[in-house]
Amino acid sequence: MTLEKPELNNLKPDPGEQYNVIDLYSEKVEEIMVEMEKSRKEMRDWNAGIAKGTETREMGRLDIR
Repeated sequence: MTLEKPELNNLKPDPGEQYNVIDLYSEKVEEIMVEMEKSRKEMRDWNAGIAKGTETREMGRLDIR
C-alpha cells in the first residue's frame, strides 16, 4: 500500500486520527522519512518495489558472520 500523501497524527489528543499535523512538524517528518527509507532498504518493502533487503536472508538459512 502506498500513501498518496504521508500523514502524521498525534494520537494522545486525537486517537481517531482525524487531524493530520504533518505540516506542523516538517523537521521531525524529514527525520522519520530518512529512517523509514533506511529500514525499507535493510528489511525490504514489496510495496515500495524493494524485494530483498540488505539485512535479510533466505528462510531456513542461518548466516553466521
